[in-house]
Amino acid sequence: MQNKVNLFLDNRNSFKSIVLYVVSAILVYLLMVCACQFQGFPKPPAIAQFDAGWYKVINLFGYDYTEGKGGTTGFFPLFPYVWRWLSLGDWGIVIFNALVYFIAIAWLTTLFGIQNKAILIFLALPSALFYYLPFTESLFFLFSVMFLAGFENKSYLMVFTGLFLASLTKSTTLFFIPAIAGMELCFAPKFNWLSAVKTIFWFCLPVVLGIAVVIFIQYEATGTWFAFVKAQRNGWGHTFKWPVLPFTTADQGRLIWLDGLAFIVGIFAAGTAGILFFRKLTRKAFTHYSRPYLFSVFILTAMAFYGVFFQVQTVFGTELVSMNRYVFCVPFFILFFYFTLKHIQLNRRFFLVTLAVLIACFCLLGMFHSTQLFKAAGAAGNVLYFSCVAIAFYGAILSFKLQNTFIFLVFFILSLVTQVLLLSWFAMGKWVG
Repeated sequence: MQNKVNLFLDNRNSFKSIVLYVVSAILVYLLMVCACQFQGFPKPPAIAQFDAGWYKVINLFGYDYTEGKGGTTGFFPLFPYVWRWLSLGDWGIVIFNALVYFIAIAWLTTLFGIQNKAILIFLALPSALFYYLPFTESLFFLFSVMFLAGFENKSYLMVFTGLFLASLTKSTTLFFIPAIAGMELCFAPKFNWLSAVKTIFWFCLPVVLGIAVVIFIQYEATGTWFAFVKAQRNGWGHTFKWPVLPFTTADQGRLIWLDGLAFIVGIFAAGTAGILFFRKLTRKAFTHYSRPYLFSVFILTAMAFYGVFFQVQTVFGTELVSMNRYVFCVPFFILFFYFTLKHIQLNRRFFLVTLAVLIACFCLLGMFHSTQLFKAAGAAGNVLYFSCVAIAFYGAILSFKLQNTFIFLVFFILSLVTQVLLLSWFAMGKWVG
């Protein structure tokens, strides 16, 4: 029996993995309902809240801008417009988003030959719940897979179309430009400035055009140029500022583990980007990495930069609000995680380096700060909390790297339970990312 399970996990069949995930998620949901974790399915008002509520307003009423406030112009138009064109209700768009995500992840994992084991890990990620809510993540995932496939297959038409549509979908495409530059600078073994600048221009062109279309759409609706920038800057305080330590997040004790793990992934991506640049500049041990992998490294680095330098500051420190959604709800994390771990050996050096990085990150996240996560337990409670975060970090790695069905199943089930738990929090009006 165990041999059959291992054989399935090592094979590559995205359809069977998705079916297994859906069945498992439904069973976990029903068990948690029976255990009174939450009562039945969330009602439509509970589905369309937080950012989903803003998308629903754009869907129903279009854009509106009020000086000095955040609002609908803080969001890009393609997802709410698709919602309007399809004339779907709240549950209809939930089903649509789920189908889009399943198609996109099947495309991605088939294209890059990702094993069933890894597919199930990615499907069960706690932050993956946003693919099934009225958020823009599913469409953004699909269009991102499209241009990644274009990079892989050397199809500029797919690259242009995917980048253009993604740029109409989510504001983080602003960081595609530095990610494209970093990708191209590290791509060719023999660097040619003229060729690199030309390629960067053509890859950045659809991003610039997409953002220009968003600016024009919002101007037509509100009469205000650059309404998105003004809403983000004046309404929500997303401007460049030096971080204040420790890093925090909404409902610190409940969510710092999730946004903290996203922050840690961003730090590892930034470290990888630094190594790639060093090897490129010194011409030492050059390895030819694919454009999809390089882009994934640099866009995750850019997301970490955004989360650290452009987020809201409170009296407790700089908030990493929604960083888990920026880092985990993208195909770039899948490629970075999969191909980085695939070529890493689990030796003493690996564990010492990763442990040192984890401890440093935990200190930045307030492990020894005077404002304890668990006030009753004090500093010991903080250490225990972050020890559990470290276990989750290594659990993900070991469940992928080791041929151990038990470790994989434990991690997969705990991830699924956490994903459903986050859904219950969202339905109850609690912020999750």
